[in-house]
Amino acid sequence: MFIAPGILALVGVLVILRYRHAVLAFMGLEIVLAAANWAILAAAQAFAGGAQVAGLLLFAIPLGAAEAAIGLTVVLRLAARHHTIDLTTFARLGERRKAPTVPAASSASAPVRSASGESA
Repeated sequence: MFIAPGILALVGVLVILRYRHAVLAFMGLEIVLAAANWAILAAAQAFAGGAQVAGLLLFAIPLGAAEAAIGLTVVLRLAARHHTIDLTTFARLGERRKAPTVPAASSASAPVRSASGESA
């Protein structure tokens, strides 16, 4: 009863781990969510309460679709900006870059000018 959802979840996890493209990672995530919904529905039918759980899944499935739509929108925006859908590139976007340090100017190297523009 739970073998098929387990295999489906395993396939989804393997897709997420194997491929580095963001679109395929979202597809793998959706496969895992579909397997979870399938397992929940199978458990509800096996242990009674199937109608209530089916009602719950009627909300979970559109929620997963909305999550996929928003996630793909973010990926497409990042792809348009950075010209790639490689997840390793996206992972580096969060790294902080250190601003280049500018050496402090000494008073001897640059003349001080007054408000009228004359050198002091």
